[in-house]
Amino acid sequence: MKIPLDRPNITALDLKELHKVIDSGQLVQGKYVELLESKFSEAHENRFSVAVSNGTTALHLALLSLGVGPGDEVIVTAYSFVASANAIVHCGAKPIFCDIGTFDFNMNSVLIEPLITQRTKAILIVHEFGFPAHLELILEIAKRRNLFVVEDAACSLGTQVNNRRLGVFGDLACFSFHPRKLITSGEGGMVLTSRQDLDSFLRISRNHGLALEGVRRYSKAGYNYRMTDISASLLLPQLARLEKIVEARNYIAQQYLDKIVNPKLSLPRTYGGVLYNWQTFPVRLRNELDLELFLIHMSNLGITSSKPAQFIPMEPHYIDNGSNPDDFPNAKSTYFRTAAIPLFELMSAEDVVAVIEACNAF
Repeated sequence: MKIPLDRPNITALDLKELHKVIDSGQLVQGKYVELLESKFSEAHENRFSVAVSNGTTALHLALLSLGVGPGDEVIVTAYSFVASANAIVHCGAKPIFCDIGTFDFNMNSVLIEPLITQRTKAILIVHEFGFPAHLELILEIAKRRNLFVVEDAACSLGTQVNNRRLGVFGDLACFSFHPRKLITSGEGGMVLTSRQDLDSFLRISRNHGLALEGVRRYSKAGYNYRMTDISASLLLPQLARLEKIVEARNYIAQQYLDKIVNPKLSLPRTYGGVLYNWQTFPVRLRNELDLELFLIHMSNLGITSSKPAQFIPMEPHYIDNGSNPDDFPNAKSTYFRTAAIPLFELMSAEDVVAVIEACNAF
């Protein structure tokens, strides 16, 4: 059987909670959503947590809550899932792409300040593949230049920097519960913030603009970005075992780091003070031809491997709107040289050995 890139671990306990929701008849915006928000807040320094329909709607609402709109610019990485930039466009604002570093997958913080103009409203940090962005310098720049910081933490649930979970550093943070994430409900998202005014904006906006208290009135033209209780019921037991999920993924990642010794493959760098969640295990090939050959090689051995992110300035919409892919050499090179290999909680010991042997045999 082919080894997939990832496989969600939905247990009998998760399904038991799901059946309770279905039996209750309360499928949307009920007690399970409230409980999920409460547990998520407990796990993230008691910040306000607002559950939404997916990670992209989380980003959209987060930016709107900061007043991002037409005429504004938001600095964002050139290498990520395209939703990171699309959410900015949905606000009527302009994404300003920043190249990534030479040896990692995140925005090169040294390149940010020259991109700031009078129109810049925020910096959208992406913790790509769950690897922390360069927080210290980015936060310092944002404070000095009076800019908001939004963490796109879609991939980084469970990653910690100096014992603090990603998502607690910016003005807001956005998470995704897509099946490629550590915990999943098929789709789903969460917005974190320490500001009560932003929390109120998010809660009203996700539910068609319905006022939170008093007479049932719609104070704005909001959105239907609500999470269902079905989704929340699946997520709650997974969130409760998040530490075990991270531990299992770290065990597999460490075997890869120790045992993949093919000099044609460059493995991710790790740093002290960071607990990685290993949402993705990326490997770099020497050139574009090697990448294509590697993907074919792995497929022939029954192992799924793929390009793990987009080079956003190369996508047709952004080229049509003036982006030049050649302005971002590191992101471009990374896109054409990087593959993700399987890593997930349910991998058997035999699966792990098969992936290691396949990598070494390339």
